[in-house]
Amino acid sequence: MSNMVGVVVHIRVKPGRGAEQLALFAAIAPLVREEEGCLVYDLHPVVGDADVGIEREFAAPADR
Repeated sequence: MSNMVGVVVHIRVKPGRGAEQLALFAAIAPLVREEEGCLVYDLHPVVGDADVGIEREFAAPADR
């Protein structure tokens, strides 16, 4: 039986770099989502602060 592993990360980038962070995330997200066991991989900008986001990643590792 597999156990789900989850990570929630609070990200603060240098002032004025939030849009760049979102663009970089958008570029790699499809690759990460294709990884075996990936259930969720997303970034949510924080309303009112363009330089802060919440990243969520959940995966179900293969049984050993």
